Amino acid sequence: MGNVKKDKKREKKHKNILELSEEVVYKSVRMVSLDDNKILIENHSGIKEYTEKSIRIDSKNISILISGEKLTLENLQRDDIAINGEIKSIVFDKKVGV
Repeated sequence: MGNVKKDKKREKKHKNILELSEEVVYKSVRMVSLDDNKILIENHSGIKEYTEKSIRIDSKNISILISGEKLTLENLQRDDIAINGEIKSIVFDKKVGV
């Protein structure tokens, strides 16, 4: 248990020294909506479902379900993607035990 506290302190110290965002330090997912037709998702851990009507993205703590019409994926980098199309809903499911 003591190691966890030390790791958190070390992460916070490194974050402050390097002036990194919390998303980078804690590997949190970050979403940015550019309009109702495009969403950027950073720090995801994989695409679990992909159809023209729904896309499910995993991250460390949550699963994200994007629903709509004519949805497409655009790979920006290894863990950053863009979703294009007529986005109608976004649902966040917290992972159990995380």
